[in-house]
Amino acid sequence: MLISSSNTEAKRCQHCNAEMAKLISKSERNLGRPYWKCFTTYGATRCSGYEWVTAANTPNESDIQNQVDVKDLNAYAEVIRILKAIHKILLLLLVISFLNLAVKLMKK
Repeated sequence: MLISSSNTEAKRCQHCNAEMAKLISKSERNLGRPYWKCFTTYGATRCSGYEWVTAANTPNESDIQNQVDVKDLNAYAEVIRILKAIHKILLLLLVISFLNLAVKLMKK
């Protein structure tokens, strides 16, 4: 999750000197830990620059408030998956109803 890309906190990549983005780790091992990531690409090649935020650069209160718990994100993703499944079922029922009506009209 991107928490900052402002120029006031900008950090330069040690590999390509491009501006890095500040992110929050979603991995189980480093959950919630902030880090810097370079997104520069050179054709098909992507810069692999990243650096963990040091204790001196820990996120401020507003950054912490803007973080979304990964469990919440997983719950939202599950709700969206269920809603998509319901949507597919409703569309299928609509098609079946339409076909039923068409068959009844043809018999008349």
